[in-house]
Parts: sequence; structure tokens; C-alpha cells
Amino acid sequence: MSYTKSELTENATYTVYVIAYDKAGNKTESATMTIIAQDVNTGGGGQEPASQLLAPAISLSGATQTNGYYTGNVIVTIEDSASVSTTKAVKVKYQVIGANAIEETEVMGRMAMFTISADGSSTVTAWVEDSEGNASETSTQTISKDTKAPTAVSLSVTSYDKTSISVIASGSDEGSGIISYAFQISQTENDEDFTTVRTEASTEGTCSYTYSNLEVGKNYYIRVIVSDRAGYQTTSEITKQGTQDNGLPTEELKASIGEYIDYTPVSGSFTSQGTYNGGSNKNFSTVTTLKWRIMFVDDSTITLISDTTANTGFSLNGANGYNNGVKLLDDACKAMYSNSSLSAVGRSLKIRDIEEVSTYNKNGYSNYGREYSPSSTYYPNIFADELTGSVNEIYGKDLDLSDQTGYVTGTSHATTLKGKWTYYSYNMSTSYMTATYYSMFVPENSTTYWLASRCVDLDSSSAGFRMFSVGGGAVDAGWLYYSYDYDDNSYSYAVRPVVEIDRTSVIIGETGSGTRTSPYSIVAK
Repeated sequence: MSYTKSELTENATYTVYVIAYDKAGNKTESATMTIIAQDVNTGGGGQEPASQLLAPAISLSGATQTNGYYTGNVIVTIEDSASVSTTKAVKVKYQVIGANAIEETEVMGRMAMFTISADGSSTVTAWVEDSEGNASETSTQTISKDTKAPTAVSLSVTSYDKTSISVIASGSDEGSGIISYAFQISQTENDEDFTTVRTEASTEGTCSYTYSNLEVGKNYYIRVIVSDRAGYQTTSEITKQGTQDNGLPTEELKASIGEYIDYTPVSGSFTSQGTYNGGSNKNFSTVTTLKWRIMFVDDSTITLISDTTANTGFSLNGANGYNNGVKLLDDACKAMYSNSSLSAVGRSLKIRDIEEVSTYNKNGYSNYGREYSPSSTYYPNIFADELTGSVNEIYGKDLDLSDQTGYVTGTSHATTLKGKWTYYSYNMSTSYMTATYYSMFVPENSTTYWLASRCVDLDSSSAGFRMFSVGGGAVDAGWLYYSYDYDDNSYSYAVRPVVEIDRTSVIIGETGSGTRTSPYSIVAK
């Protein structure tokens, strides 16, 4: 016998009593059963209905992952979660918002696959539908992807003193974002010599650090490695910086690099004799309107540079111009821009002054440093004393590019001539040096000026003997003589004087503010 009771309350508890009677009216004891009313479609026991649509599964593959960021293309697979026998799903639907946006897409069947190729964050939303258009719950998955290293990484010096160098690094990364800055230092430019002294965990676009406990008066090469969250790294250009005083270190010096000093040379004159400059005699005298800026400072010397060029029309010509260019320029500046009462001695600006504060890699210029044996073998006589030159298989032992002790005239003809390529040229910019030094070496209203430094460019046929110069912001060199016995007509450039002052003999900064219109005072002790 069966009985059906309808309109029960779902999940309510009911007790059923059953009593049996015979024809004589006798009855049995009552039998009872407690039940909980449920939807019969579930099959009882809280199981999912056989026809219910489940949210699909989303799986990812195809790329490695670092800190949650994929570093390559990601294959997305969307699959109906239920087995074939229990699902009514007939199609998969999905859409993607974010970096790799995909409009709503429908794929017939129980599985769909596609690729995320764009860097950035992309969120996948997926669901399945049955033949009647009923949809399952949605599944979501966010994919973070980065395939590029940080960009625009730089490092610049903000200050320095005798034992420390402070820098600021910057970097940007559009994919996963910056995660750290590794600050490195070396005493050479060789990659293998750099060591990491500090790694700063930072997500900011800039990061500051101070290299400390350095040696006094020593040059260091520094750089930074910027890392992003995906594990990519980018290394900055190398910055060269020396440790020295650069502002308010003692009572004797109250000025910084680039600031103005009220220096006045003792007026003098100089005659550039044609015998030595390769042309006619020319007379020059002190330019009294020059302003002076601090170029270098160490424990013993303050070095000033004129804030513009002086003595235009200083000519060098031919073999004798090359023979004597360094000494002529140094002697001219010494005669016109010294001041004995301040223990100040004038000299000319040299290529090594610029190299001291520039990160430009001259070794990367063309054939710099290579040795050649030209077939033409005439040479200015001073070349026989230069460290980079060889005449008849004998190398010079005395003179670097910016050195000269006495005047030399004439040329000679060698049996064999060898030389190392020491000429190079480039355009100075603030990417190679600080803005302060750039403004000193490339002043406004300046004409081309000589550097008291020689150089040679050569190949298998001939050698060109040159003098370095700066014009329009470019470091270059005019050739004066060639090894096939040919003189240039003439180069006439300006002089760029430099003054070296015994720091222990003067007091700087009792008055003035270090500007061009209000320079710091300088007086003898």
C-alpha cells in the first residue's frame, strides 16, 4: 500500500505513524518513521541534480612564472567541470578584460582554448550553457604577464666628499613594476670587477643611496641594476666619480664645484713665436674680464677654470705646431693668468681634465688604442719621445699626450714608424657628465678652443698628428702634420686657461655667495 502527501514544507521534519487493521477490527502496534522533506529531483541526501550545470574549470600553461608574473605567452584552457554523463552543457562562453581584452566569445562543445599574449593584467571570465540557453555560474582567473625588462634606467651623482658618493637611481617598468635597485661599485670599468654593495627593495621610480667608507682622492666607477617583479634586470650606464671635497668641508674652503671665485690674475703677456708655432709671431695679453669657477678640489689644490674662452687667434701650424702645442698653451696661460701672491699658477685645459669627469668610453671609438705601421714615415720630432710612438723600433719613454718639458722643432724621416691611435671625437652631453661640468666645458658665447694635448690617428698608409680642441660642445682634433710630409695651412683657436691654487695658502668664502655676480672672495693667508 502506498500513500502520497503533497505540499510539504521543504527541509521540514515530519513523523509518519502506521497502524494495520484486520477484517475483525484488530490492529497492530503503531510503527513510526521520521523523515525530512526534500526536493525529490535531488535524488535525496543533498546530491547535485543530474542535469545541473557546473561552473567550468580554467587552467593555464605555456610559460614560466616569477612572483606571480608569467614571462611568456599563456595558453588558457576552459573546460566543462562535469562528466559527459551528467552534463547538459553544449557550449563554452568567455570574455577577457584588461591588457589582452577579448569580447564575449562562444565556442560549441565542452572546451575552449586561446592565448594571452599582451603584457599586463588580464582577467578571464568563463561559463557554460545548455541547449536551452541556461547558464552555469561563472569562473574567473586573472593572469599577470611581463616579457620586458625595465626601461629608462639611470644613475646620477647628487653629492660627494672625501669618503662618500651619494647617488640617485631611477627606473621604470610598465609590465610588472620595479621591485629593487642593486647598487654596484668598482675601481675599473670592467664588468667582472663590479660588486653589489647594497640592494634596496623598492617599488618607487627613484631610489637614493650613499657609497661610504671610500678612499680619499680616488676615482670610482658606479652603476645600478634595476629589477622588476618578473625577474628581468636592466643595468645603468657606468658613472665615474672621484672622492674629494665638494662643499663647506673646512674653514679654508666655503665653495662647491662650479661656483664662482673672485680670482684676479696678475696681468701679463705672451709671444707665440713663429719658430715654435709653425707660423708668424703673435702677441697676447691677459683678458681681465674673465670670470672663474671651481673645477676641481682636493686636499692640496683648488683648480679654477675661466667661464669662457680667452685670447682668440692662437694659431698652431704644421710640424712645429704639433711639436710645441702643449708647451705653448701651458706657457701662455702661465704667463697671463697666474698670481704669485695667491700661490696660483696658470695652465691650459687638457683632455685629461675632461676625461676625469666624463663617462664617455674612448676605448669604444673606432680604432682607438690599436697600433699601426704606416708606409709614410715622416714625423714631428717630439713624436720620438711620446709613450705611444715608436721610431725605428724604439718607443718613447717620456711624454704622455699632455706633457712637454722643452721646445722642439723640425721633422725627421724614420726607417720604420709605429704608433698607437690616440685620436677620438664625440659630442659632450649631460649623459656623459654632470650638468655643472657640461656648463663649464661648453660655456655660452664660446669659440673653439685648444686643449693642451696631442693625439695621432693613423693606418697602414699614413699618420696624422693632431691637437685636441673643443668647439660647439664637440671634443675633436685638428690635424697639423701628416707622415707623408704635408703641413696644414693653419688653425687659429682660442685659449682656455685653468688656474691651480695652493689650497693651504688661501682663504675662500669670507664674502660673496658663489654666483657670477657675487663670487666668493679669495685672499692669501
